[in-house]
Amino acid sequence: MKNRKSKMNLALGLLLFPMVPLLAAPATGPIENGGFESAQIAPWKTGGFAVDSSVKHSGNRSLKATGGPEARSLTGGKFPIDIDTVYTVSLWIKTKDISTPDGVSVKIFQRNDSTGWNSWYPTTHNDLPVERRVIKTGGTQEWTEHRFSFTPDAAAEFVEISLEIEPGITGTAWIDDVSLSATSTRIAQRDFTGDWHNVKIWGDQVRWVDKTGAVDKLEITLPQGEYFVWLSQMGGNRPDIEVAVDGKVLGTGDGRKPTGWQQPGKVALAAGPHHFTLTSKDPNGFKNQAAYAGMIISTDPNTKLPDWSERFSTPLETLPVTLSPAAATDKKLVMVFSAYLVETGFSELGAVGFPASGAARIAAVAHKHGIPVTWLVDNRSAVKMKDLLNEFGDDVASFDWKDWGPVKEALPWASTTSAAAGSVRNIAELEDAGMKSAWGWCWEQAGVDNITDRGAPWAPFYGSRHSYKAPANYPGKTLVIEWTARDLNKSLHLHSGDPCTFSTDPDDVRRGRIVYGRAIEYWKQFLDEYLKNAAWNDMVPFFVQQESHEMEWSFPWTVNEGDNKLEANWKVVNMDALALDEFFKYAKSKNITFMTQPQFVAAYGKKYPDVTPAHYMLFRDIPVQETLRHISPGTPVTTSPYPLTFLFFDAECQMAFHEGERLPKMVYNYLHQAESTNTAGYTTEAAIPAIVSFDQSKTEGGEIWKITVSNQNPYAFPLGLTEWGDFSKATVVRHSENVKEVKPIGNSLLFLRGTAAPNSDSTFTVELKGELPVLRPQQVRTAPANLALGRPAMASSELVYNGVTYGAGLAVDGQTGTRWSSDFKDGEWLEVDLGDGKTVSGVELLWERACPAEYVIEISADGTNWKEVARNLNGKGGTEHLEFAPEKTRWVRMRTLKRATEFGVSLFEMRVTAEPLH
Repeated sequence: MKNRKSKMNLALGLLLFPMVPLLAAPATGPIENGGFESAQIAPWKTGGFAVDSSVKHSGNRSLKATGGPEARSLTGGKFPIDIDTVYTVSLWIKTKDISTPDGVSVKIFQRNDSTGWNSWYPTTHNDLPVERRVIKTGGTQEWTEHRFSFTPDAAAEFVEISLEIEPGITGTAWIDDVSLSATSTRIAQRDFTGDWHNVKIWGDQVRWVDKTGAVDKLEITLPQGEYFVWLSQMGGNRPDIEVAVDGKVLGTGDGRKPTGWQQPGKVALAAGPHHFTLTSKDPNGFKNQAAYAGMIISTDPNTKLPDWSERFSTPLETLPVTLSPAAATDKKLVMVFSAYLVETGFSELGAVGFPASGAARIAAVAHKHGIPVTWLVDNRSAVKMKDLLNEFGDDVASFDWKDWGPVKEALPWASTTSAAAGSVRNIAELEDAGMKSAWGWCWEQAGVDNITDRGAPWAPFYGSRHSYKAPANYPGKTLVIEWTARDLNKSLHLHSGDPCTFSTDPDDVRRGRIVYGRAIEYWKQFLDEYLKNAAWNDMVPFFVQQESHEMEWSFPWTVNEGDNKLEANWKVVNMDALALDEFFKYAKSKNITFMTQPQFVAAYGKKYPDVTPAHYMLFRDIPVQETLRHISPGTPVTTSPYPLTFLFFDAECQMAFHEGERLPKMVYNYLHQAESTNTAGYTTEAAIPAIVSFDQSKTEGGEIWKITVSNQNPYAFPLGLTEWGDFSKATVVRHSENVKEVKPIGNSLLFLRGTAAPNSDSTFTVELKGELPVLRPQQVRTAPANLALGRPAMASSELVYNGVTYGAGLAVDGQTGTRWSSDFKDGEWLEVDLGDGKTVSGVELLWERACPAEYVIEISADGTNWKEVARNLNGKGGTEHLEFAPEKTRWVRMRTLKRATEFGVSLFEMRVTAEPLH
């Protein structure tokens, strides 16, 4: 396993182009015993079919069956197939007096023994009725050829062909001369095509061919430059390999030399696509073998070549062709896939144990695509499953990071600097233990507002010893991580409810009815959005996580399982495996580097040795076709459409903006809250500085902007402003010292990051030149004042739990990490005294998951007589806005009519304004 680890570390910083494995396609013509000429019918399985030597299409015999009350069936053996290949089934059928025109049918059954997946063709992701018969015939007819072409599912490794006379059908049918042929192959642009195959020779991963003149082809798009080419040939009794670029021979490697790198030559290339061709040559004129284990194409003549004294043992799909170094403008996304592997209780089965088959299923799916897995282990699982983990390889992160002894002994090849931190809240412990990273850093699932870790950034950051949710304001040592999609959505949807619904965990998104089986459009669009953001980020990680036990057993409350729970749960396990398989297939077609957690941390640390850089994320709404299902009972989810949202964080703050709005919707001010303890949660700032004025003046070829903001807080305020429009052709001439950066984000917006002085007005000045868009009028809006902030509040009840009172005043303190909670009954209310003579026209409510399904907003001039001004009979939780005609009043009350959960109601914040809040 040392070799696997060495190979995976070798890939750091290199741009890999993986190959699609080209399995030997079934021969055109009859498949094994397709003419039924052998003395034994095997590999065919018969259920009512028998040999008939008197009637045949060709050869000496056919198979015959006569219909009756029960079905008659004939099933072929396992025929290996390849992904992205179109296959054609051909068979000859003769019928006599079949009682219906479609009583005889052919079906195709798909299998994957490594993942446990199986399905008739075509599959369906939502169990809707589907026609499985790919060929149908009946009546009376002489020998007729029937053909059907299909592309197997990506998860399939084998297919079986089944012919059937359906139950209750009368008459007789004969079958003969069955064949399965590959009619065409579709291979991604950057993958090899040709005669060569991925194989292992002496444990090494190589491309291999056994005939002279065999060709391997690769198309790569390159920038202009002079390129040096190296080929890693395998030594011994093998012919030379000729390398050509765009039809011009570059040189020939000598296969008789010892194993190692050889340089066929160099070539000057224009920008654009280029065709590389590798041809096996035999100088002795006889059939022989050719093999190579990789190719490097580089603009650097001194490129560091891998050490071939160590053998390859990587999965078949990861044999590299490397471009080194990558172009300076090449921003690529990195993906880390983690699998949770600890002792698990399967209560429904009455068993406790380690999910070995679930881990094997994950390894099979990931390694099929050459994607490494980070196994999240503890000491017990590492020791108990060491044989499997030694076979899987890749790398690990441990929950028992304070005592690596058992893991080191069981898995000597594994890195020992990555912790699976879970709910650890002390970064100092991790730093002192030498941990370079901590996965699962912000888990808050147990009793803490339903997995909404407010304040923690949505991408990896160097954790602070002083405040665990904030980036360190000193050179950090430990990179803290959770899977990005979950954290991102908590910020993206501004705490709209259960973030697991929008996860990259197969179980979560299946339960939420977003992704199931092959239906992964949400994931595809999610990944595409990430890739767009790679244009303005140096390193944007995409973390995917799947529990091994949920690849072995999926909990029955999540499934409409019917009578057989075990069967139903195997069904959804297969759906999850298929979804991962489809997603990895899609991801492999993109410009992505796949890494383990330790590899990512090493790459991140090399790029950013000790500070958390700024991160930018512009995310569009991804339509969801079906009604979302809440992952946790009673957990609300604010459904789409969501506004186009821009997210930002650096070591000083985190912010979120909606399209068309200049001020952020929320700000976490890490500088102000740096004194927080390790147990404190972050809350969005109550008093975000308001815009006092925005002045534009024309200059020669551009404009000068002067934006004045009023900061009422007694501390410096890191602030961002967004101007929405196409600033991609604009340049920044200069800006004032209190402006930290001015950055265009694609052709969508211009982001200004500054710092407002405490207790004063600050003016941000920026001079721009070039093509500037006309600013939209709605962008000039200022932040409306919250009339309820800090005002006296009363409630019908205040929940007391574990000695803590969730009082009414906590809903008007401007802190979204505190909340008012009521008793567990309908009709609860909360009111706030605004003071005399206030005009109000809008209320914003930020609900915890215990929200009302129905409620009203009422106003009163005397606190006794109330008037209803707004009503919501479809409460979903999250952030809800209610607007009404302006009214002069003193008291504003939210009164519930009906709860959405079995609990009371719980409100993070109630904001009241004299103008719309959104």
